Parts: sequence; structure tokens; C-alpha cells
Amino acid sequence: MAQRIGHRIIDGIETQRCWSCGRWLPLDKFARNRTAWDNCQKRCKECDKQVYAKKREHILQQKKQYHIEHQAERCEKSRRYRQEHPEIMRRYMQIHHDRLKVLNKEWRSQNREILRAIGAKRRAIEKEASGAKYTTVAHISARWEYYGWRCYLCGRPAEATDHVIPLAKGGSHFPANLRPICTSCNSTKKDRWPIEIPASHVSYEGGTNERIS
Repeated sequence: MAQRIGHRIIDGIETQRCWSCGRWLPLDKFARNRTAWDNCQKRCKECDKQVYAKKREHILQQKKQYHIEHQAERCEKSRRYRQEHPEIMRRYMQIHHDRLKVLNKEWRSQNREILRAIGAKRRAIEKEASGAKYTTVAHISARWEYYGWRCYLCGRPAEATDHVIPLAKGGSHFPANLRPICTSCNSTKKDRWPIEIPASHVSYEGGTNERIS
């Protein structure tokens, strides 16, 4: 068996010395590293686990920061891959359909704020409204928090984000034109402007039936 530089043949098995613990171990005890000349990490898997356990929080924080800083780049790369490999994506969806369905349901239940923001932004872009590219999830969350997560018209728990001046009537998607609203008031208001909310829709002292202008 040919011996590569930095490796030893021990009992007919090619080994490598771990840089952390100093032991000579078979190559299958090392993780793969495609950038290394021999495709092996220089620290054995056991030592890797110990190092990770000590630096876990720091490593996770680094990864989180990287994802935040490169979010747009990663989304674009993912989008291009899906477009260039439709057959692979279709096959993947078929194989993992049930698991993806469960994960998607869990994600949607845990990220309602993001979904509301995405939906509102999509509608604004479709209408080519000003502020569509400016307003973020954080802006919309701040508006919901300002109104106590309640409908700005009647005070019931809010379920959607309303454009006070409807997009169809020239309203913008800037935060100042966005407020939380319940399903009932949203159905009543629709895309009318200006409007008056009937007294029957006022359910708490913070509600209003005054003309919105």
C-alpha cells in the first residue's frame, strides 16, 4: 500500500495523526474536508465533538450572524437552483411530501407576523404601491405592538394588516398607512375610503366609530 505524506501504515491500515490528541487513527475516524489535499480533517471526530461542545454557543452565534448578513444572497442562490433543477425539486417534494407538510404547518403557526408582512408586501408590490420595498417585517410588527395587537377599529384581537387608505385608492405601503385589523372589520371596510365603522363593531372603550380621514 502506498503511503501518503503525513500518513502512516499501521497493521496494513492507513492512519493519520490527530493534531489535538496526537493519536494515530484510521482515516475513517476523521471527518471529510474537500479543501484538504488528502480530503481529511486534521482533527479526529472525537476531538471535533469536544471542541464543538466548548464553543457551541459561539459557533451558533456566528452561523446566525452569517445567515442574517447573507440572507439576500442565499435566497437568490436557492431561487436560481430551483429554477435550474426543476426535476430534482419535483422529485424531492414527492419523496418528502408528508414531512415538508408538517414542517410547513409548524413554521406557519410560529411565524404569523412574517406571513402577514409577506402577504401585505406582495399585495403592495402587485399594486406598485410606494413603500413596498421599504417596509419590513420589523416595521409591521412595531405597528401591531403600537396598537396592542388589537384591531384599530374595534379592539378585537387582530388577524390581518390593513392598508388604512386602500392600495386601490392610492394608499401606500409605508408603516404610517398600516394598522392591525380583525376579520370582521376588514370584511366591512374592504377597499372603501373614506369609511365609517358602524357602532355595532365597537367592542371596547378603545374602539372608534368616528370617520377615518
